[in-house]
Amino acid sequence: MILKVAICDDDINSINQIYDILLSYEMSHDIDFEIKKYTNSLDLLQEYSHKNRFHIMFIDVEMPKLNGLELAEKIRRIPDNDVKIVFVSDYPEYMQDSFNVNAFNYIPKPFDNDKCTQIIKQVTDYYKRNNTTKLFVTTDLAEEFINLKDIIRIETANAKKRILRITTSHKSVECSGTISEMDCLLNPYSFIVPSRGNLVNLERIHFLKHNSVIMDNGDEVDLSRRKYESLKERINRNLVFSNNITKSGVLL
Repeated sequence: MILKVAICDDDINSINQIYDILLSYEMSHDIDFEIKKYTNSLDLLQEYSHKNRFHIMFIDVEMPKLNGLELAEKIRRIPDNDVKIVFVSDYPEYMQDSFNVNAFNYIPKPFDNDKCTQIIKQVTDYYKRNNTTKLFVTTDLAEEFINLKDIIRIETANAKKRILRITTSHKSVECSGTISEMDCLLNPYSFIVPSRGNLVNLERIHFLKHNSVIMDNGDEVDLSRRKYESLKERINRNLVFSNNITKSGVLL
């Protein structure tokens, strides 16, 4: 498996530290990194295009001209909501602001090798799982396998008839079931219920408000007040996914 990685920091020593940790991890695991280094956030943004995307980005928060948070916001607006952004800074107060750009994690300076390695493992494990994990559903027309990473949201289409609508990156399909049943099935895989009748993929959230979440396809889903803090907590914990296979439909 090859993962494309960008390291953006105006301090070349910090870049090299992360680079060395990635190389060390690469040598001891079944994975390859394609790493690009940037000492200027504007250079990274200028090169960024649909043909040159990254799986992981390590971004320093404090950079001249365009800081890390501003860079991440512009990347999300491209839009690219798939790249895993890990902020790097010696200012922990920026951690709260990272929620707005759906950051995967936050590494404080000076670097702790064990902490960095743990985060790299979380990201690589995510890609290994989510590239192969599928949801099996039965529709009126056929039986389908849907990649979990493609699911944006699931909503109640008809509560009395127990019909759900699944919106993916490519289409919408309807199947039988309830949000409660889907929540039990998909909660370990980065899905959460923001409000009654809705289930969303945390990895497909583009923007978080106090009373709603904006998905990367533009859908706005209600967010109850009591769910706001738990949603932020799930993001902050980086959604450590379960490896278990359930008999109710999720296949690896």
